[in-house]
Amino acid sequence: GKPSPRGGKKSGKKGGKKGGKKSGGGAQTGLGNMAQFDTDKDGKISKKEGSSGWLANIFDRLDADSDGFITAKEAAAARASFKRKGGGRPKGSGSGSQ
Repeated sequence: GKPSPRGGKKSGKKGGKKGGKKSGGGAQTGLGNMAQFDTDKDGKISKKEGSSGWLANIFDRLDADSDGFITAKEAAAARASFKRKGGGRPKGSGSGSQ
């Protein structure tokens, strides 16, 4: 008996890429790309944490219950709303091709 071409390489394709997305806590917390602002890793973004960058401009709109925190639920609602409105970066803009 010759060994089959697939030989002892059964592990390798499965388990290598867990989640498939960039790790950084977004998947675990439910905050998605906003997880970068959750500096104390408590699973929500405080007004202080969200006071820099693009989030500062829309914090109050995302904080649906006005408690001073954006929770995973509020982040998910914002993403869903954004997708419904056809949001996203406009095609063709962005990476400095002029």
